[in-house]
Amino acid sequence: MTVTALLAAALVAPQAASATTVSDINGSTAGNAAIKSVDLAGTWGFTPKGRAATSITVPGGGWYKQGFTDVNEATYSRTVTVPDAGQPQSAWIEFGAVNHQATLSVDGQVVATQTTSFTSSNFDISAFAAPGTTHTVRVNVKGRYALMQGTKTLVPDAADWSEAVPQGIYRSAFLRVYPAVYVSDTFVRTSVADKTLTYDVSVTNTSGSSRSVTLTGALASDNGASPSYPALPSRTVTVAAHSTAKVTVGPVAWNLASTSYWWPNVPYQAGYRAQLHRLSVHASTDDGHTSDATYRFGFRESSQNGEYYYLNGVRVNFRGDSLQGADFDRIDNGGKGDAYDTLSLFQPDCGGEVLEVAGCTERRSSW
Repeated sequence: MTVTALLAAALVAPQAASATTVSDINGSTAGNAAIKSVDLAGTWGFTPKGRAATSITVPGGGWYKQGFTDVNEATYSRTVTVPDAGQPQSAWIEFGAVNHQATLSVDGQVVATQTTSFTSSNFDISAFAAPGTTHTVRVNVKGRYALMQGTKTLVPDAADWSEAVPQGIYRSAFLRVYPAVYVSDTFVRTSVADKTLTYDVSVTNTSGSSRSVTLTGALASDNGASPSYPALPSRTVTVAAHSTAKVTVGPVAWNLASTSYWWPNVPYQAGYRAQLHRLSVHASTDDGHTSDATYRFGFRESSQNGEYYYLNGVRVNFRGDSLQGADFDRIDNGGKGDAYDTLSLFQPDCGGEVLEVAGCTERRSSW
């Protein structure tokens, strides 16, 4: 078994963007419970610190990939129109990744500052942007070299030896609308040893009133199989205004056969697809509104006993290497940087013989 280390000053009118109803977003993707979504990808205003205003593509792999190789801080800008869902709602601007410190403002009012490395950065703009209204959004971003103490960066940059680590906004950019009370996250825990399923549901209440929320759940196969899944119990929780509550469901007995477990493609079989499952979570509030989210997961358990490792109770030999995204960021593919999101090598439609690891499809030859 192989395991790899994956693990403005100028205001530019947005390109045509319309709100779409979100019907089915994989649970590993931001926006799973969104009811309206606007893709903000396209041309944004871009003003590097101390320089004239210009434009940039968002996400576009970040600013380094687009030729701004000596920029350490810049401000992005564009206008956005908040969709009206016709019910109590919250509105968020969500970036797939920002390296590193982002301060977002709406019409000149600062919403928040977040510091991240290679992970999403999400901003609740509900208090600054009513449904159906249009606003100017600016995002000041400081890259790793704008966040220094002496000769050291203050943020994890993964590869200080590489000049091509993505900087700025990259991966994706969306304006998403959620119900005022919604399922904001779910973490699934599986135990092969105990044959149980447990999951933690986070329910976020962005309204000004406390709400009673009843949660129900259902299981289904991700690949069309029809095993006899266990029924999931309901839970009711009170979520205070402007807060998030976590509800634990389970442990629930998992009496399915070992064919329901996640197994790696070892030995290799062409066309193999691991068995995955879908957990659908439904939230009903005491004011009659609902929220739905679906999460995909594999039922598996990895453990260590002495000097040996086990997957689902079977001894395995884990092998690793030192490959990381930065090893590929220096490949010039319309600019250097952000290999994971811009090189065909890492895209689902890359063609050829591929392996799927942690939801990412990679060429088998890269292992």
